Amino acid sequence: MTAHAAEFTLDGVTVQSTTIEKEIHCEGYSIKLATEKFPAKYEMRIPKEFKIDHYSGPDFIIKREAHFMPRNSKIALPNELHGIKETVLPNRTFLPYKALCKKNEFVIFYESGGNCDECEAFVTFKVVDRKPAHPSKISYSTVKQKYE
Repeated sequence: MTAHAAEFTLDGVTVQSTTIEKEIHCEGYSIKLATEKFPAKYEMRIPKEFKIDHYSGPDFIIKREAHFMPRNSKIALPNELHGIKETVLPNRTFLPYKALCKKNEFVIFYESGGNCDECEAFVTFKVVDRKPAHPSKISYSTVKQKYE
């Protein structure tokens, strides 16, 4: 866990967020996943300013990101990637929650909250010149075949 980044006051008590980071080590690179959240018990009382637009997951999650290391470059979300944004639900924000890698390829698991097949997206990237390239959306069955 890292330092508190966001806070609000509720009934005279300061509620602070925490950030949890997880690093997935691959061959010559790694993927760092970070989730910033408030304690779940405050979910129904979190101020609107901290809520993620068009995200249907838990309101206590206020930020999720994936970074390609060692460059520490942020990996784009599916709705930001040309050729992929057209294949995901419009007006939904997809956030990364898991990563798997195999040699010079990795897959990021994204979710937008909700309970539907289209509420998740799986995007693979090839590692070219020590940076992520050539994103491609794949099915969960392909993820299982290639990475697990």
